[in-house]
Amino acid sequence: RALCCTVRSVLSLHSSSIAMNDPVQKVGGFRNRMVLIRHGQSESNVENILVSDPAVGRASYGLTEKGKQQAREACDRLVRALSTSSSSGGPGSSDDCDCSSDLDLLAERVVVVSSDFKRTRETAEIIHSGLGVKAPLRFSPALWERNYGSLNLKRVSTYGRLAALDMQDPNHTQLENESLMSVVKRTSDLMKKLDEEMEGKVILMVSHQEIAMLMQVINHGLPLENLYSIPEIGNCEFIELSN
Repeated sequence: RALCCTVRSVLSLHSSSIAMNDPVQKVGGFRNRMVLIRHGQSESNVENILVSDPAVGRASYGLTEKGKQQAREACDRLVRALSTSSSSGGPGSSDDCDCSSDLDLLAERVVVVSSDFKRTRETAEIIHSGLGVKAPLRFSPALWERNYGSLNLKRVSTYGRLAALDMQDPNHTQLENESLMSVVKRTSDLMKKLDEEMEGKVILMVSHQEIAMLMQVINHGLPLENLYSIPEIGNCEFIELSN
């Protein structure tokens, strides 16, 4: 959440910029239910630093004990939100669902795909086990954290420098970073690929805050400048994408 506050303060200084005001290509009309979930509290969250280099993030900065508990608690919320018995009022509207029955159904229908950064991998493993998912746990670099280049291992507050450059040009790599448009392409391609591979499944994608927020922008075909005006996703919070 500190990341979003930092970015919003920077974006307010660039409100007249038109660098990112073109809508991205919308990805929707899914044959499957597509759900995004952010990892639980990580050691990097506690230290308030950016861990985005795969060489670092895949090997270290995993979940705290609180983060592991958040992932375990997310399982119950996922069962209710994704229950096939919740047929009215949207996800999780049924307060009296048969959770044991729903869990059996979800175990057959859910496919978990995750970034293999340590914090997301540990989150995905807990959820995969907690839901009793039958399909093997899958990993994809398309769900990796955006590589922030020279800002890696720096304080979260330094992200404002990247946001300012993004507003001028979403294709830039001035900080040896991955460009925003590169992230748009890899996440868009992944959503399309997964949806083409399966039908009638619940595809649960475990990723990072900025990635999950960006995928919502893509899902609605919004301009990239809307990235940090949509609701934030907290640790182990999840959201279902729109068809």
